[in-house]
Amino acid sequence: LLVKLPNQAKASVARSQDPGAKLAQTRMKLVHYDAKLDCSLLELHPITGRMHQLRVQAASRGHCILGDSLYGNCSRLSDGRADLLRLLREPDSPEARNPSSKIPGNQLTEDQQSKTSYGSPSSDWIALRAESLAFFDPRNAQAVTVTAEKRWAELIP
Repeated sequence: LLVKLPNQAKASVARSQDPGAKLAQTRMKLVHYDAKLDCSLLELHPITGRMHQLRVQAASRGHCILGDSLYGNCSRLSDGRADLLRLLREPDSPEARNPSSKIPGNQLTEDQQSKTSYGSPSSDWIALRAESLAFFDPRNAQAVTVTAEKRWAELIP
């Protein structure tokens, strides 16, 4: 159960008796676990659509989404996780395209970091990507589905 916090762009885990508590259901599948980084790649399939549902559900179980400082203490990243966040953010970078430079252990040089547009890995970007989104267009009630490329999967060893 989740509840939207009043006057905040935030939600939290709730009890059934809490006012405004709503059921939040998600199917989860483990795609890959990296023991060296202690990170997992998950497929999350929200059944309901609560505010920040995936972020709250992950963080409430002690597994916040990489880079998510709003719902977890994930802003302090190890070097390997920081590299992973950079590669997920910039899948077209030379580092992401070159299989021999896959993280862990591949660090961007100071010069490369200064040329990036996304700032430090603890910026407001998190490693949460939608493979597809489906919704009804409010203007005409037509179903709309948007699908992204799965290039991020190439980064997984």
